[in-house]
Amino acid sequence: MTWMLPSGPLAILVAVAAPAWFTFHTAYQDGLEAQKRGDYALAAKAFARAIELEPTPGRQVKTYGLNFIPSYFPYLRLAEALLALGDGAGAERALGLSERFGIEPGPEREVLRKRLHAAAPKPAPPAAPPETAPAAVPPPVTVRAPGAPAPERPAEARPPDPGPRETPPRESRPEPARPTPRAPQEPSPAPVIRTVPVPAPSAPSGSGRRWVLGGLGLAALGLGLALRRRPAAAPPPVAADPNLARSFGPYRPLRLLGDGGCASAYLGVHRDTGAPVALKVPHRHLAQDPQFRARFRREAALGGRLHHPHIVPILTPEPSEEDLWIAMTFIEGTTLEAFLRDRGALPVPWAAAIAIHVAEAIAHAHAQQVVHRDLKPANIMLNAAGAWVMDFGVARVLDGTATSSTMFIGTPSYAAPECLANPQVGPEADGYALGLILFEMLTGRQAFSGSSAFQILEAHRTQPLPEVRSLRPDAPGALCDLAARLGRKAPGERPGDAEILEVLRGFAPIASWPPPAGALPA
Repeated sequence: MTWMLPSGPLAILVAVAAPAWFTFHTAYQDGLEAQKRGDYALAAKAFARAIELEPTPGRQVKTYGLNFIPSYFPYLRLAEALLALGDGAGAERALGLSERFGIEPGPEREVLRKRLHAAAPKPAPPAAPPETAPAAVPPPVTVRAPGAPAPERPAEARPPDPGPRETPPRESRPEPARPTPRAPQEPSPAPVIRTVPVPAPSAPSGSGRRWVLGGLGLAALGLGLALRRRPAAAPPPVAADPNLARSFGPYRPLRLLGDGGCASAYLGVHRDTGAPVALKVPHRHLAQDPQFRARFRREAALGGRLHHPHIVPILTPEPSEEDLWIAMTFIEGTTLEAFLRDRGALPVPWAAAIAIHVAEAIAHAHAQQVVHRDLKPANIMLNAAGAWVMDFGVARVLDGTATSSTMFIGTPSYAAPECLANPQVGPEADGYALGLILFEMLTGRQAFSGSSAFQILEAHRTQPLPEVRSLRPDAPGALCDLAARLGRKAPGERPGDAEILEVLRGFAPIASWPPPAGALPA
């Protein structure tokens, strides 16, 4: 399998076997993990694939939804891998690309250049001139084109003949066989005779190592990593998804539903009953991380704890340690995110019905000591039966056993202010997200926006939640007040599950679901 770097004169191919990478961020993460393990051949291949999928480096680079990579510097990472492999020319080319974009850190680039120059072989000192007289340069040799008649030998000036002398016998040597004359054909062009000067013999060069330059050559230490030029017009090869060619226990995948930052989702069927399922398969680089494996298995184990009419059921609560995947009930419908994108602000009866279902599901999870931590419209499915909360992949179990983390977890547009400073959040963070979802259903817009994830997170921390009625004057006061209190910055000032449900259930008489035929996509 081959992967291509940017097209044009810098196009190159990594001609080694590769996993099927479909997003730049999974390839980049694979490269970082491989580099950490010292597998520089895999790292170089992964970084080359990431560059093919997303050639522009940057900071806070969006991956999916509103998730982001804090720093995406594939050319520097590729140069590091190539330098470790001993390919100086390749590392130099990657550093040149990094400099051309002018985005990746210059000081880091210069450090790599110094390492590159320090590792380059030193030229051998010039050989001392020989004491003897230099060898005479041989006369030019006349090379005659095949079939050309021998030229007449020019007369040579000779000294006067001193008289008769005895000539020693000459060694007899056979003449080389003459080519057999061919049958007459069309007249050939006149033969061309050219004079080729024979160079004087030179002193042998030094025995130092040579770097093989040109292209971005990767043929280092027998690791089988090679680069070659490729025409810019040739499309990169498309890798087949290996997950579609295998079975997952009794389930057979049919097609890819979506590809997220942690896992891919597939529509599948039970091979005996034909029942549809959703299969969640983690990305390869994450499946190799012990902490992620523990978290993924913990998510599956929640299937034995979270049984609720508005939570998507998990069918495999105990995934194999060697083969990580989860099967869930397939909910045919649309996400609240897509519904809001198509419809804008929702009628109050629809918004109230959805909010009631989501609040009931979250209250049930909290009663089981589970915090979702990534509640958002994309994780809420809608169909004729109502709203379904799904994807507890970053859920936290409130029993003190969760792995400590200092990394931001969640989606910036719905993240409570405390999430950035303390990822070990409580149920109040889910309440904050519910308040923002209620705000969005009533107004048709997100509460906070920004050009980067950090700007959005900073807005959560410093800016007050806009008033719903300033954007929708006919919104019920109780719903506006609930959204405002759930959106408070201090977790202790937000209402708890019981109060949330009390307010929302007060709208049960007017709540209406499902909407009229045709409102939900078929």
